[in-house]
Amino acid sequence: MKKVIITEQQYKNIILQLNENEQDEGFGFQNNNGITTMKYLPNKNSKADTHMFDDNKNFKYNITVLPKSGVTSINLYDITAGSQVTRPLKHHQTDDPRNPQPVEFDKSMDQFFSKTISYIYHIIRNKSIDYMVSPQSSSTFNKDILTKVKAKFGNTVGIQVIPELLQKDIKQIYVNVDIAKEIGLTDQEIYELQSKIEKWKRDEDIRKVRKEIEQLKQEVSQMVTGKRGRPSAELVNKRNLIQNKTEQIPLLRKGQKGVDPTIRNGKVRDWQIKSLDDKTRKAIENIFSIAPAYQNKLYKFKGKNIFVWDDNISSGATLDDICLTLQKIGANEITAMTLGVINPTKYGKDRWGG
Repeated sequence: MKKVIITEQQYKNIILQLNENEQDEGFGFQNNNGITTMKYLPNKNSKADTHMFDDNKNFKYNITVLPKSGVTSINLYDITAGSQVTRPLKHHQTDDPRNPQPVEFDKSMDQFFSKTISYIYHIIRNKSIDYMVSPQSSSTFNKDILTKVKAKFGNTVGIQVIPELLQKDIKQIYVNVDIAKEIGLTDQEIYELQSKIEKWKRDEDIRKVRKEIEQLKQEVSQMVTGKRGRPSAELVNKRNLIQNKTEQIPLLRKGQKGVDPTIRNGKVRDWQIKSLDDKTRKAIENIFSIAPAYQNKLYKFKGKNIFVWDDNISSGATLDDICLTLQKIGANEITAMTLGVINPTKYGKDRWGG
């Protein structure tokens, strides 16, 4: 037998290629006449099912210790296909950024969701939980999961579900210089990071103005539809506001070069913290804040036990920042859980390191 020695990077590439060829873990996709259907295949290759229990019928899930908050995250499944699976689950769309197509759920998907809800309930049923919460999301996936888990407890248990309690707040984040130096960032790298964040904040101001303009245009459109004659004072005022706000944008962008990143394809583009690598992100503080509706009710969470649910964990940085925010407002015990671990890394540690 001939022994071949390969580098660690070559090994990683081989594993990633195998995962890509595999496409899914317990899921299948079928396309008929342009309609993509997602199916649950529990007997195919399902780490999402057959590998959930060990020989003693105990749960065998992944755990990740989040370094900033110290909270241990329970992660139900390995989803090596990443967004090829999570995007259809969350958005009912194929994972094609240029041309996403609708995805319908086969009846077998009911089995997957039913088992997932049962798994979550089984893990947390003996815990004392006051609130079930999730971060801001562009889909209803997290809200749907929490609502169904709460239903398993019944109406006699006083658990309150608050979807999207945690929201990203670009205006309050900052660079923790001490941590930045601890993780090895140079003075120049710290300066560049601070400059990038200040630009994000200016961009956020522009996005706010653009959204206000969009809202005013919709209101003007409704006011003029089917009407004739001299415009009302209110209509004139709204048109003047649109003009004034439109003139604000070049002033806010003063000194910025290149294409305006706050707009793409005619729509306001959302800000994403995910552009930062794991190492750099450790130096960022105050990424999440409590939703405005609860800003005056923070006392409700002090000393309470909170279950945090998110759809997936990649680096773990998002979930870590969420748990930190909850700790800052006085939460007692935090139980964090995600649907699954997706490529490429676990926060602060290469996944290939075990």
